[in-house]
Amino acid sequence: MAYYLGADLGSSYVKILLMTGEGAVVERAVEPTEVVTRTQSERLVNNVVSAAGLTRRMICRVAASGWGRDNLVDADDRITDIAAVARGAVGVMPGVSGVLDVGGQDTKAIRIGKGGRVLRFALNDKCAAGTGRFLEMATRKLGVSPEEFARIAARSAHQIAISSFCTVFAESEIVGLVAQGTSPEDIARAVEVSTVDRIIQMAGGMLTGGVVLFTGGLALNADLAGVLQDRVEAKIVVPEHPQFVGALGAALIAHDRDGRDEGGRGDV
Repeated sequence: MAYYLGADLGSSYVKILLMTGEGAVVERAVEPTEVVTRTQSERLVNNVVSAAGLTRRMICRVAASGWGRDNLVDADDRITDIAAVARGAVGVMPGVSGVLDVGGQDTKAIRIGKGGRVLRFALNDKCAAGTGRFLEMATRKLGVSPEEFARIAARSAHQIAISSFCTVFAESEIVGLVAQGTSPEDIARAVEVSTVDRIIQMAGGMLTGGVVLFTGGLALNADLAGVLQDRVEAKIVVPEHPQFVGALGAALIAHDRDGRDEGGRGDV
């Protein structure tokens, strides 16, 4: 049996996925990113391989993606975020026309053509608005967990607006709304709407038409996914494990390359 491992070393979370040559996922693991990412990624890889009852020598090929991809020392391939997420999206849903990946600090919108080819993409700028950091700030101000944030947002009864796209200024707005006695439910929904508006602006029309896979940590927020669906002209689909699509894509690229080159390390 052939095995392939994909690692997505993000700025907020490290995701490791192990799959067979037939594409069946054997093990996966996720942890918040630590300061020493190199040590953490090696430990998680060893844990995943061990949990599957395997040894590192039994892994045919390893591919690393994400912000910290250089920290997985023995990776055979280092894959850009765009390439990994696009390949993972096609692996989850062949024929998908686009993918929106929203993580802790990065947001990516990718348009995908025939054969899984990346046609164009857009990335967020350095601002945290439209990323997980924006919602993380809001959960702290409201004193709730990310899971509870989604639940209370779904109970919103009144539409209010957070006008600033800047996270710092938006934080001041939230503090003011709390002081005015605005309900946490309405504030949470307003934060989600502001996040989605920023994402749509960044995507520049790439969320129009066809089926768009919604991936990354923010896709775990079902209410946010609903807000997104209401505001774009595409069918939004959230896969079962949205955080792992980049790691899956890395593993699939490792599989695609196995036996087709001379074993050299690459960066695509």
